[in-house]
Amino acid sequence: VSLGDPTPIVQIDIKDIRQDLIDLLGNPELTTVFHNSKFDLKILHKEGIEVNGSIHDTMELWKIWNENAPAGLKSVCSGYTSKDGTKFEGLVGPECAVGEKALNDYLIAEAKRRKAYVSDAIKKEVEGAKTNLLYQGMKKNEIKKAVKEKYKNHPWAKAVKKDIKYSEVSLPIIARYAALDTALTYFIFSDILPKVKADPGLWRTYKQDKALIKISNQVELLGVQVDRPYLEQLRKKYIEKLEELTNKIAEDLGETNIKSPIQLVAKLEELGLEWDDTTKKGGKAVDAKVLQKLSDKHQAVANILEFRKYSKLQDTYVEGILDKLDPNDMLHTNFNLNVSTGRMSALNPNLQNVPAKANDIRTAFIPTKIYINVLGRYLYICVDYSQQELRVTAHYSQDPTLISAYRKGLDVHTETARKLFGVDYVVMVKGLEDPTHADYKKYKSYRNVAKTLNFAIIYGAGPKGLAEQIPRPDQYKKLSFDQWVQQCTKFLDDYFRNVPGVKFFIEECAETVWKEHQIRNYFGRLRRFPELE
Repeated sequence: VSLGDPTPIVQIDIKDIRQDLIDLLGNPELTTVFHNSKFDLKILHKEGIEVNGSIHDTMELWKIWNENAPAGLKSVCSGYTSKDGTKFEGLVGPECAVGEKALNDYLIAEAKRRKAYVSDAIKKEVEGAKTNLLYQGMKKNEIKKAVKEKYKNHPWAKAVKKDIKYSEVSLPIIARYAALDTALTYFIFSDILPKVKADPGLWRTYKQDKALIKISNQVELLGVQVDRPYLEQLRKKYIEKLEELTNKIAEDLGETNIKSPIQLVAKLEELGLEWDDTTKKGGKAVDAKVLQKLSDKHQAVANILEFRKYSKLQDTYVEGILDKLDPNDMLHTNFNLNVSTGRMSALNPNLQNVPAKANDIRTAFIPTKIYINVLGRYLYICVDYSQQELRVTAHYSQDPTLISAYRKGLDVHTETARKLFGVDYVVMVKGLEDPTHADYKKYKSYRNVAKTLNFAIIYGAGPKGLAEQIPRPDQYKKLSFDQWVQQCTKFLDDYFRNVPGVKFFIEECAETVWKEHQIRNYFGRLRRFPELE
């Protein structure tokens, strides 16, 4: 039931029950079971209620048990249809949706009643217009128009069900709905928990993911301090930059909407540019990869790429952040754990994806007293794993060359570059340490090739994918794209020749997935591929 929203329908006043909830949920010896706990924890926190005991989250529990299925409470319990149209029965059955249906019917009926109320008010006022001095001397159609205009902004004029708060729903309906949600949460918990516990890998994964819930929730509530005045100045700077680029593009392309792929294709063809890349529908592609390949053919293309870069920074980060700041200029993102991969992601906005080169944006985030105090200054401490994926690959593959490089303390990317390009390791290291070295730029480009290879291959990139990702050293810049793909094929062959254990590990994983339709990592996290069955 609703707590605290004053409405004509009396439910329960939060003031009457707050202390009871503080005592109950604050008991460190009690375990509380939620479905989507972070949502509930935030609502409770807002009311000064903290959950001090251990928690379970049936949404996370279900994701561990069946990571490919929807995790919404009603989908889990009443059933769902997969992307390929296959229907799956829920843990309970369609009858568990009865409370939700009653609530939905009520909301739809209430929305209709509100709109009807406004329509009746308009009708009555039009009918009584003859005795109303406001409408003296006006024709009937003019009166109707004037009355409709008067009620146009009435809060009920365009009522829909989402406008109706739960606190405005009749108590028997909302109580039944809420009680059913509680019962279904307990049903999932009692049914799935023993099954997850029976699998040591899944149980370990669930415990580790569950431990992150309260921590990530605290991080979200705390937020990140943002320098609002700085960001507002940056907004002006970006607007000016976008106007400048728009004018430059217009000089080369004429009046055109560069956000329209059809118009952009036509204008680029008028410039005499040629490319073969197409979209899924068969039309010519003008995505970032295509424009990157064309950027050295005409300045207009380089300007379009620059426009897209600043446009994304302006829309996603400058405006996106300013719109989401609280009164204290704190930004509260949402962290989510992908159970299939074990990776954290951030939304609204995605603070994990602020471009590394966008120093303008990163400068807007400022440390406050909650951060590390060093010599009287508050600082961000940035910590990163060194080549984490590659080290994990060395462990899994047990490739002697890769393991030896790490044990010797070599820089693996430079070592890979040495083998690909035949340059002495020590000579290359010295050249990379000195930006004034005659071969610094060349060695840096070699290492970039090796670094991209090392990481991209782990994620299954082939020759074409590598060709699109690897920054070309000078000696390859005049090659056509097809010739560059052939060169990347050679890089790939040379790479696997040097680290055969990595190739064997990748092929072994693929074979396991193909045969068993699933694979586990070292810690027991399970990834299933039912589409292969």
